[in-house]
Amino acid sequence: MIDQKTIDQITQQRLNCLCTKHLHVPQRVKLNKLNRLVDFFAIGVPLLYLPVRFLAKDTAVGLASEVVWEILAAMLLVLTFLKINQRWQERAEEHSSLLGENIAIAGQADNLLRDIKHVSPEAASLFFLLAQRSEAADRKALGEPTTAERQRAYREGLKEAQYNCPHCSASPWKYVPGPCQACGNKKIISDFTPISSLR
Repeated sequence: MIDQKTIDQITQQRLNCLCTKHLHVPQRVKLNKLNRLVDFFAIGVPLLYLPVRFLAKDTAVGLASEVVWEILAAMLLVLTFLKINQRWQERAEEHSSLLGENIAIAGQADNLLRDIKHVSPEAASLFFLLAQRSEAADRKALGEPTTAERQRAYREGLKEAQYNCPHCSASPWKYVPGPCQACGNKKIISDFTPISSLR
């Protein structure tokens, strides 16, 4: 059996994972778009070049098509260099992996909280160890999110957890820009009752 402090820590860790998940998603989406752009150029430029060059050969547009080809080839080269240098593919995969890890840890927290009477201190310690390892990997992958990104992710995590903001008691479903440092919300009448364990 674990004490109330440990239960509160598990609850907080669950919320942290739900919030962090919403920091990984936009990063993964952005990187996947960049990867698709490079792939589109890598396939599209050669496919378009061959028929255009063949049809435009010895015509008035032949020179113009060569200039366009050179520009597209240079763009493809730059994009490919950026994809490799900035590790877009690897970073997108890393965000996907960490996203899955945060979902799994939040699920483990749900399981622990659902069967709280049978959770041993050892099981809770193992859970916290996994969560700490995941947090370190999250920090490395995400860097320092902006305040707006962090607050948006926090509101999305609160929605999933069905909590009001523990700092200002505002509902994450009724966002009005305000002074709360955690959720960026203005305190308004809420739909959910804030849970005392997150205060």
